[in-house]
Amino acid sequence: MRTVFDILDIDVTPATFDPFGPVLHGALRLKASLLCAVAYKSDQHPVPDCVWLGDIHAHVNLDVETTTEGETLFCMPLHVEDNPSVYGIVLEPAEKPGEFHRRGAFFVSNMSPTEHWVERLGEMLSIGSESTAFGPLMGRNETMGWKQYQVTLV
Repeated sequence: MRTVFDILDIDVTPATFDPFGPVLHGALRLKASLLCAVAYKSDQHPVPDCVWLGDIHAHVNLDVETTTEGETLFCMPLHVEDNPSVYGIVLEPAEKPGEFHRRGAFFVSNMSPTEHWVERLGEMLSIGSESTAFGPLMGRNETMGWKQYQVTLV
């Protein structure tokens, strides 16, 4: 398993003096790759909510809400498995560019030896996406060569 993001900063404001208690505010600043994704509904897959990453199908497990057909979301890979599979989180933009809220998790996997979804996803991440929702470009992931942006999860 390869982790494909870096933690830059953590900012947490606890609501009480209890370090394990409720939180008033939290932000996690990362250096990570992002891809624009378009949501769609599927009755042919195990989960009803899916996203298209270009022409690549990704399975999505949402935390709470459902998606709207055609809704623009963002996918941030977290780790890559050797089988090969890519796992990450689905994000929606927050108020400021570069800030996002988590909506759920996604994965892309080669289901047979003739499929090359993960390799194509890697090519797309190397090229990168452009969006006014993204934070500044921060370079490339050292092991994968993917473009990385400043991403703040709030």
